[in-house]
Amino acid sequence: MAEAAKDFCRIIEHVLSGEDRRWIVDMAAVLSRINSTMIVLAVPPFGLSCCDFPNLDEKFDVFCRLKRRFGEHDAYRMKDDSGDDEDEMTGSLAGDLTEIYFELRRGLNRLEAETASQDDVLKVWQRGYALHWGERLVDAQRHLLELREAGDR
Repeated sequence: MAEAAKDFCRIIEHVLSGEDRRWIVDMAAVLSRINSTMIVLAVPPFGLSCCDFPNLDEKFDVFCRLKRRFGEHDAYRMKDDSGDDEDEMTGSLAGDLTEIYFELRRGLNRLEAETASQDDVLKVWQRGYALHWGERLVDAQRHLLELREAGDR
């Protein structure tokens, strides 16, 4: 799982740097790897775990940069969205990927600093996946598939 998380973070960092590459194909593949791994793992009991809160300014900056990079391809319709107006679309690929990025990056940073074991980090990822970012991952996968089918990068 740590390798898939590293691959995901590398793709986000390439997109943020403005590198033009097949990021949709790469991102779709790595999201599938992460999702498959998280689905087969049992969710650990919910209890207190380490909480490293992200720098909200940094998180907002990453979101804005991704949103700017994705442009008109960022927004997508969620199942509960009503109407046909683009302004009523509440899904955001930038928002989804930012949430996943900071969750995975937090665990990778702890592994690299050797402040947590791989098992501890995996438990945090499992809880986060079950509570929040798992749904964002599935939404992002669905939107990336729509973009690929539409022929967008």
